[in-house]
Amino acid sequence: MKFLLIAILFIGNLGYSQVIKLELDKYGKYHYEKNIKHALPLYLEKKGIYYTELPIRFFSDTLQLRITKKKNAYFPKDIECINQKENSWKFNYDSEKRLITIIEGDLKKVTHLYNLSSREARLVSVNSINDKIAVDTSEWIGVERKRIMYGEIEVEGEVYSIAVSDLNTLTPRGQDASSISIDKSKSSYKIMFDNARCNSVSQTKYLDFDGSYFRIKEVDSDFIRIEKCNKIVEDSCIYIDTHVRASNYVFEGNDLDYRSLLEDGEYLVLNIFSEYCPPCISDFPKLNKLQKKYEGKVTILGLFAGNQNDLTRLEETFSVTYPLGILNPEIKKDLLHGGFPYKALISPNGKIIKLGIRSTESLEEVLETIF
Repeated sequence: MKFLLIAILFIGNLGYSQVIKLELDKYGKYHYEKNIKHALPLYLEKKGIYYTELPIRFFSDTLQLRITKKKNAYFPKDIECINQKENSWKFNYDSEKRLITIIEGDLKKVTHLYNLSSREARLVSVNSINDKIAVDTSEWIGVERKRIMYGEIEVEGEVYSIAVSDLNTLTPRGQDASSISIDKSKSSYKIMFDNARCNSVSQTKYLDFDGSYFRIKEVDSDFIRIEKCNKIVEDSCIYIDTHVRASNYVFEGNDLDYRSLLEDGEYLVLNIFSEYCPPCISDFPKLNKLQKKYEGKVTILGLFAGNQNDLTRLEETFSVTYPLGILNPEIKKDLLHGGFPYKALISPNGKIIKLGIRSTESLEEVLETIF
């Protein structure tokens, strides 16, 4: 019996309890920024010493940096923050990993420096520099404005990446700005938000690896701890839930099930929009054209965040040729995790193909990969 107890404890320590701690030790960028080269200009103070400013979005400050760097070298030898105040945030530069790390309380912000070898790169977020330094030396460093940490895990023979961004960070309105995602690609540019059913890490309760469910036990800036489970609580926020839950929308006062639109074997696009959203209004003729192009293959359903009278007026004013209805609160809670316009693509069997599509052009790119 004694040996049996030891064996049981030993097996538990080997991980058969299905609790997994995954280190978030890799870095990547949001996929929509992968073709944008962000850069900072360096201004010469004296030989080998430069000055620049780096705005940190979630800190109420701009970092004033003194950089030690050989001319034409890609990366600095050292970076010193010269406006750091005592007992404020902590600044560190790792020259080997080329990482700038700023820590304030529980918030950890990391910026990666990369090789910017051409001035022809798309230079955005270039900062206005203190007037006392007026000479542009044509020296630049590349910086990643939006960076995420991720780790890789194997579930049922498939390798997934779990990425966490902006943990313990608040928006200017005081909302949780963090995000979490699962991605099966091997690219360092991890896809955030695709098929996310939640707005933040704090709201996300479960992870779905293509039908294998894990409950989130703990999330830190450096690791995530998850536990295998057989089922989820239906109303809990989950990333990724592959099938739609709520399905009733309102058409002229009547509840209709949009899943009935899938009975003909066509893909379904839910286009959620508002009257006070200029891109939503400009979408009408584009979606009319797209509906005609994919007739018999795709059905577009517009879901309006408003009342029936306003919807009827919009439909008549802009000659919308695809069906429209009123967005149900249940659908809004189930699918919508961002602003308008917001599109969801659903397969004929009710499986979510992609959430969070903004533009009609982006939607068409996804459809072209299917047909």
